[in-house]
Amino acid sequence: MRLPAHDLVHKLGRNIGGGMSGDERTGTTTYKPDWQRKPTADQMARYYPERAQREDVGGLATIGCMVGKGGRLTDCKVLKETPEGYGFGKAAVKLSAEFEMTPPPPELIGKKDVSIPITFAVPPTPQFVLPVTAVQVGFVMLVAALLLVGLFGLIRVLQADRRVDI
Repeated sequence: MRLPAHDLVHKLGRNIGGGMSGDERTGTTTYKPDWQRKPTADQMARYYPERAQREDVGGLATIGCMVGKGGRLTDCKVLKETPEGYGFGKAAVKLSAEFEMTPPPPELIGKKDVSIPITFAVPPTPQFVLPVTAVQVGFVMLVAALLLVGLFGLIRVLQADRRVDI
């Protein structure tokens, strides 16, 4: 049975210190891994499935991994993905390289599995919005006024040219 990363408990023959807690009467040691490193938004975007991105589809994938040496995730497999056919499971497995947990005790390296749900939200489409300030509006109006004055001046010159008799 896979347990969420924050609820892992493993029975060992002895109590282990440092990051662990335990009960000497039962010989139980509790290993509660915590995230040392999670993917950034840029990394999530890099692994986002191409088809899903093209079609603006979000999804969820749950992967099961072993907690290896140094807290790295190993042997990750897709447990569930929705919607199917968009590649969220495969993307989540690739993304697992960006996760790191508190290292397990030596006895649990490669023996403790975690279940990690990953939500892929549709990346927002960048909106091109031109910020407009009062100074910019005033400058555009000034340029427009100067262009109109110049145009009217050119019209007068052309009309004056026609009136001249030679």
